[in-house]
Amino acid sequence: MAFLEQEESIHRWKFSLDEDYRYIVEVSNGNNVIPANIRQKDAFKNTNASRTVGATKIKDTIYGFEREYEKGQLVPLLSKMMEKHYRKRLLEELM
Repeated sequence: MAFLEQEESIHRWKFSLDEDYRYIVEVSNGNNVIPANIRQKDAFKNTNASRTVGATKIKDTIYGFEREYEKGQLVPLLSKMMEKHYRKRLLEELM
């Protein structure tokens, strides 16, 4: 089980009307299939993001939370959620 396994999805970073980016996060062992239109600006425009990060707010359907955050809190917040869910999945797999 990979630590980043649940991160595989579309992530959206939206900081203003002009700054709205979508990224595909893929976790694999090297056997990736790259979408043909990946270099086009609107490649993921019509896809639902599992994580949307704004300037002061994050909504995450992977870990099931939505909250506001202050500068410097995003990385510790995501790290904590990733660690918590990884440990939970690991314990479930071992039992």
